[in-house]
Amino acid sequence: MRGGLKIKAELEKVLGIKAGETTPDGEYTLLSVACIGACALAPSMMIDNEVYAKMTPKKIKEIIGARPNV
Repeated sequence: MRGGLKIKAELEKVLGIKAGETTPDGEYTLLSVACIGACALAPSMMIDNEVYAKMTPKKIKEIIGARPNV
């Protein structure tokens, strides 16, 4: 929704995995879901229990790069 496919493609690139896979270190599993209950914030993603709103490819690099083990 609202650019979600671009976000998924960037996550796959940054993490080096495809949807349904887990990074070799076990830190990330990339799942595509129909809804995380944040339609007004789309495109959005969730890591653990934290929702990241109005995502862009640039934001993904900032968020993932700021987290340990990537």
